Amino acid sequence: MRFSSMSLLGCLCLLVLLLSGPSRAEEEAVDDDFAVLKSSPIVSPLKAETFASVVSTSSITTVFYYTSDCGKPCQDAAGVFLTAAENLENSVGLRSVDCSDPEQQPLCGYAEITRVPTIQVFGSYGEIEEVEGREAIVKKPVTYEGPIAAPSIVKWTLSHLTNIVVPLDEEGYANYNKMPYTRVFFFSSKKSPSSKLKAMALSLDDRSALLFEGRSFLPFGQASPELGSTSAIKDFGVESYPAMFVVTASGERVQYTGEYKYEDMMEFLTPHAMPMTDELRNSIVNYAKHGQPGEAPPTATAPVAHKLNSIGNQEEYDRVCLSLGTCIILFVDPSDTEGLETLRVLIEDHILKNKKYQSLRFMYVDGVAHQDFKEAFYVADSLPQLVAFKRSKLLLKCPEEGSLGAMSMHLSCSV
Repeated sequence: MRFSSMSLLGCLCLLVLLLSGPSRAEEEAVDDDFAVLKSSPIVSPLKAETFASVVSTSSITTVFYYTSDCGKPCQDAAGVFLTAAENLENSVGLRSVDCSDPEQQPLCGYAEITRVPTIQVFGSYGEIEEVEGREAIVKKPVTYEGPIAAPSIVKWTLSHLTNIVVPLDEEGYANYNKMPYTRVFFFSSKKSPSSKLKAMALSLDDRSALLFEGRSFLPFGQASPELGSTSAIKDFGVESYPAMFVVTASGERVQYTGEYKYEDMMEFLTPHAMPMTDELRNSIVNYAKHGQPGEAPPTATAPVAHKLNSIGNQEEYDRVCLSLGTCIILFVDPSDTEGLETLRVLIEDHILKNKKYQSLRFMYVDGVAHQDFKEAFYVADSLPQLVAFKRSKLLLKCPEEGSLGAMSMHLSCSV
């Protein structure tokens, strides 16, 4: 068969097109997912100069890492992440990092990114470390290991959203209602707070403010028929849900009458958040320790055994361990006076004199009399024993066989 010159020319043109690679339009189409990601009103690029301010709050931040030359895996993941972001908006911070951008590469190094795409979350609370001569909250990210699917990413992200909303059952309401600070009462038909309410609580009730200036303090509580909040619902005259009130320190009730949208609710609540000052910080700490604000009441020097009653029921545990910092519970034998004095010196004269550890809350439990507490915390029978909690999350339990030497070593090294 013979080909005409026009047929041959057509074949050559087709061959050139096949070998020449994608057109300009095709290249732009390939980059569409990244263009949408970079221009998204929901997901913002994370910059090195704003990194500390973004991840040092109590709110959580989810970050999507990619490179511009990653190709289809990153392009597909970017689209999925944007879909997940639509369901996470107003609950978590959403950021992206291009690890091929020289300005953003230090962030990829800090997060120890070894492959892309990668999704990480910076949780609600970090650890206090000394950075360049000053104290800072340092968060270590957690890497997502699940499937690249929006529902899975949403579920995993929200699982890191710490719940600091106080459940206002009858006992919880009685204690919360006595707090001498401006606070939020949220009424819902549901038993558990929504992710939106958790996010608002973390944003406005930033307990890390106990260590750093420029933060706010506004406690949140939720009442519900499902919680048995009969007294709270009756006292506030709530007949339909949701409903929200702010009760000021002077006792004035201010009811929210707007739409239950995140932006509108935050606009109403933000002016009520109390700026953290040294005076307020001391008041909160003393309230947690002694059940009343202001300076701690003067007390005569007493043997440590007197402090064994500092936690003996659920109310005292809730007031201290569910409100401030890290809670360290010491299960001790009150008859071991020499051992108790050694622990007191270790805690008061060494640990708590270091500003870095002033957010720690130490509580003593009579490990002989309070077997119920030992069972609740699954500690060994031998004394002393130590359990450390932060926001109801177990951090440490030691030692397996109680001894003063082991206890002192754990206290000295673990805090």
